[in-house]
Amino acid sequence: MTNCPALLIAAPASGQGKTTVTAALARLHARQGKRVRVFKCGPDFLDPQILSVASGSPVYNLDLGMCGAEDAALRLADAAANANLILVEGVMGLFDGKPSAADVACRFNIPVLGLIDASAMAQTFGAVAHGLANFRLTWSGTAHCRAMPKQRCRNGTSAYYRRRKSALGTQITQLPEGKIKEHTFHYSKSETSLTPLVRARKLDGKEGEAIYRRNRLTASYVHFYFPSNPQAVAALFTT
Repeated sequence: MTNCPALLIAAPASGQGKTTVTAALARLHARQGKRVRVFKCGPDFLDPQILSVASGSPVYNLDLGMCGAEDAALRLADAAANANLILVEGVMGLFDGKPSAADVACRFNIPVLGLIDASAMAQTFGAVAHGLANFRLTWSGTAHCRAMPKQRCRNGTSAYYRRRKSALGTQITQLPEGKIKEHTFHYSKSETSLTPLVRARKLDGKEGEAIYRRNRLTASYVHFYFPSNPQAVAALFTT
């Protein structure tokens, strides 16, 4: 692979400012005349739109679970051959999910910048930073973690009770048209008398979300990741 500087921006959790910092870095280097390619870990379509505007180039997903390591390797190789800098925004916390953003960093030897919202902590920042850098003792090659504090200004705060998520994670569905990968992220739960067409399966093999079909309408809580099987998706919309 062509040698190209790369950095994965991660955090202990969501809401720490990963997208803001990634977009700022992309914009900074793009304004300096560099060709910047940005990727987003996980099945996300909102953050890539922001990062695309910041970098001036299309932003694609890097997901070892939904897209596979081969797809990620091809996209990174293409970026390395045509760009001066590669930035990868992580998903949720650095070690969250199977596979996680840390898995991407280890797989492709990408250094990690750990972004921590330190607006409401003092010495504990050191413990969080130490944990990000040392929780995984099998960092391979050049993959390693460096943490930096991030102060966040809040224009008013509110406290409210939020129920635990009903479903979260990657799932796989075997539709009549073919196998499609997807993810779920929701707090509610549906009740219906309809019989599911099929049920998705979680990565551990357990039963996942129900997928319903009536005539041409296919409905479910799952968010299908269309690039995981373009032929099946084409059949889904045309048959």
